[in-house]
Amino acid sequence: MAAGARDQIDLEASQVELNLNLKRTRDEDLRSREELEVARAGLQELERLRADRLKDRQRLEQETRNRELEIERRVRYAEERFKDEGGKESDRGSVYIAYGPPAEVESNPEAKFEIWRYREIPGVGRSVEFRFEGRPLKKVSGPKAKDK
Repeated sequence: MAAGARDQIDLEASQVELNLNLKRTRDEDLRSREELEVARAGLQELERLRADRLKDRQRLEQETRNRELEIERRVRYAEERFKDEGGKESDRGSVYIAYGPPAEVESNPEAKFEIWRYREIPGVGRSVEFRFEGRPLKKVSGPKAKDK
């Protein structure tokens, strides 16, 4: 075989090998890009989950703080409103702190009674009544106060 033909064959073989290497590189590059896209999507999902978790935690912290502020407000009110009968320690004070203001109050000072009506107390029921009698007014009927 002549040197020119051998050189031509070597050149063609080199081109084939170069083309194969280029194709492998492109295939590997394509797989790498696909893997990179999958990894990016996974990272984006992870970041979204972290952001959601942070928002949930912030929301829960705010709800907890709001509940704490509401209880503090109820305690202050009970201390002031029911101070002659023991403030927050009185029967009306502890019911007020536990359940908030009643929807309706029926009061009869001459008969020395007061009825507090709540439309609904979660975990207790609907149409809940507390009856207070005597001086100072003491709870004589109603559901047992639950820890809040």
